[in-house]
Amino acid sequence: MNPLASLHKPTPQPQRTSSARAVVGPQQHRLASLGGLANGRPVAARAVKPQASPVQRKIVSAAYDESNEANAERAKAFFQAYDNRAQAVYRFVIENPGLDDFRKLNGYTKRWALLWKRHVKHGRASTLQAAFGYVIESLLTGPFAPDPPDGCTVVSQVTRGGTRPDLVLFHGGKEIAWLDLTASKSRGHIFNKDSWEKKISNFAEVTYPSLTSASLAGMLLVKGGVVSATAKEFHAKQKEVEKAFARNKRHWTVIGKRFRPALIKKALRLKRSDLELDTGMQRLRDGVHRELVSTVGEHPITFTPSLLTAMGVSPLSLGFGTGFSQSVHAGEAFLTQHAPAPPGSDDTN
Repeated sequence: MNPLASLHKPTPQPQRTSSARAVVGPQQHRLASLGGLANGRPVAARAVKPQASPVQRKIVSAAYDESNEANAERAKAFFQAYDNRAQAVYRFVIENPGLDDFRKLNGYTKRWALLWKRHVKHGRASTLQAAFGYVIESLLTGPFAPDPPDGCTVVSQVTRGGTRPDLVLFHGGKEIAWLDLTASKSRGHIFNKDSWEKKISNFAEVTYPSLTSASLAGMLLVKGGVVSATAKEFHAKQKEVEKAFARNKRHWTVIGKRFRPALIKKALRLKRSDLELDTGMQRLRDGVHRELVSTVGEHPITFTPSLLTAMGVSPLSLGFGTGFSQSVHAGEAFLTQHAPAPPGSDDTN
């Protein structure tokens, strides 16, 4: 049994509806607990004490108008509301990668649903990272959006000159705050914006956790309908996912030792002079591919570099140079499904 499997216990799927915003039964209760929807309307997220965890939300690069205390307070409430909700949305997608009723919300969620289906079937993850961000932001600015401060309105994707804030807060018909949403690995992205400090007095950046290979490994084992009761419980699950993923990584590194260039070349009886010819290099690549297929499963030779990279082996050292590309995330995703560490193993050598 895969050590990650015990981390998620799917519950029965809720009744479906024709509308992405309309929820009933278990789904309604589940979204309410996340700060999502109840009776088709946004509900307040539960206050959660920040945990010492790598999956924490964060407000960064915040600036406030000291000359207008009322608007500054409205901006703070606006930023905090989206900061709180960002973590809830992240938890929802991690624990429900199929997106449940929201998979047809818009083009971004439809694309994610398609990519996720392909990922589950083929173990390819090279395009999921970007799609993940669009899904988080689609839900965060759509059905999971928190209520604005009293007397205010929030509008998304407003173009202002050479920049376009993700969210703009209006009060009394005037813009009073801008907010940027971005993945944690791109934190500080706001500094690349077109001089926001010269255009608006209140602005901030809210980050949500970037998608990692460890998170993907855990997501592959859930079927939807699962939501942690608390943020603390979610963080505890993610810690276990990370430990299991680390065991897998050690296991893949052990497998990778079989693909040391000297060992492979010796097994294929390739001499240095052979490798000076295109035919010799092709023999090397074909031999590596055959051995890898027999070890971890069927895959095209164009995907071999990604698997080697995930196992800590340089593809270039085995002839996969010009004309080949690799993605460590894609390789790890494939190996998670096809070559997990055996139960109870903890390879360290």
